[in-house]
Amino acid sequence: MKLCEHLETPLLVEVSGGNSIKEVSDNAWSNAKLVVILENKIEKLRANAEVEKYDFVQFFEINDNHYDPQSGYYCNKCKQAVTSPQ
Repeated sequence: MKLCEHLETPLLVEVSGGNSIKEVSDNAWSNAKLVVILENKIEKLRANAEVEKYDFVQFFEINDNHYDPQSGYYCNKCKQAVTSPQ
């Protein structure tokens, strides 16, 4: 499965900034068809301007150590995510 166009920019910004892809999973969550997990924490401000033009892409943070990943971008339209540890 290919990553949706709405999340390509956050992923490219992170990888070009030195982050790397740790894992890619299909149907990893009950509400996500594709999840890309990055090695290091996402720098929210790097990709925010590009992502804000889509009202269906949201940045999320989970402050619960029981869940990994802890933060990332989720596309409600395509049901995909680019995520990272906190």
